Amino acid sequence: MFRHQTAIDATDFVRQFQGTPCLYALCHELLCVEVDNSLFLWNPSMRIYRKLPNPLFQARDGIGIDWYDGYDFEVGIGQYNRYEFVYGLGYDSAADDYKILKIPRMNSRCRETELYSLKRNCWRKIDSFSAKPSFSQERCEFVDGTFHWLTISATYSQAIIVSFCLSTEEYGEVVQPEYFPVPNLFGDDVLEVVAVRGMLCVCVNYCRETRFVLWVMEEYGVERCWTKKFDIQYRSSRPYFPFPTSAESLFTLKPLYFYDNGDILIKVSTDKCHLEIFMYKNDIAIPKDC
Repeated sequence: MFRHQTAIDATDFVRQFQGTPCLYALCHELLCVEVDNSLFLWNPSMRIYRKLPNPLFQARDGIGIDWYDGYDFEVGIGQYNRYEFVYGLGYDSAADDYKILKIPRMNSRCRETELYSLKRNCWRKIDSFSAKPSFSQERCEFVDGTFHWLTISATYSQAIIVSFCLSTEEYGEVVQPEYFPVPNLFGDDVLEVVAVRGMLCVCVNYCRETRFVLWVMEEYGVERCWTKKFDIQYRSSRPYFPFPTSAESLFTLKPLYFYDNGDILIKVSTDKCHLEIFMYKNDIAIPKDC
C-alpha cells in the first residue's frame, strides 16, 4: 500500500515542512497527520509515508465554523480543517484496507461525510448521520472495527454516542453509562468518547466540581458492561494540579492510558490551551516529561 515511498526518519519528515504536524487520528502503527495544508499517512516505525489526495470537500479561507464567529483567527485551509472536521483512522479487516473517516463537526458549514481508502488511494462521499460530532470530540475513536464519537441530539436534549461500522458502513447508537450526576452539556461539563487499551470509554469532566469520571465498556457491545473505572476529585490531589491560573479558567482531563495497578496517565488541558501530562497515582498527580 505504501509502495514507491522513500524511507525517511521522523526528524527528516518533520523538517521538510514549514508547519508543525497536527495529529488527526491513529491506528496500529499508522498516523494521520496534517502539515502545510496537506494530509499524510505516516508510519514512523517503518520510516515511510504517503501524501494523500485532497478530500472532496474542504474548508476554505473565510469559511469557518459558526462556533468561531466573532473570534479573530488568522488561519489557513489546513487550520480550518483542524477545527471544522473530525477524523478517524481504522482498519477494515473484511477488505484488508486502512480507511479514514472525515466528518464535519456540529455547526460546520460543510455537510458532507467522506471516506478514504488507502488501497484505492481515493476519497468518496458516503451517507451522513443526522447529527455531527460535538466540539469536545477530538477524533473518531476506533474500537472493534467501528468508529465512535459523541454528538448532541437534534432536540439538544441529550448526548448520543454514534457508531459507524467500517466494513458495512452502517450507523448506530451505543447505550451510554448511567451517569450520576447527569452532565450539564450546556454548562461547563464536558463529555468525550475515547479509546484506551482497545476499550471504548467515556470521560466526563464536571469542570466546576473539579471532578473527572472515566467509564469503560469492558466487553464491547454489551450494554451492562459499563464500569466506572476512575472517579477523581482532582482539587484534593497531592500536589494540586498547577492550573488553572485564575478562577475563570477551566481545565479538563483526558485518559491516555490506565494500568492494572490503578495508575492512570492523564492529559490535562485548559481553556487557555495550556497542556501537561500527569501520572495519577494513589491520589497524587505526578508531572511527566513529554
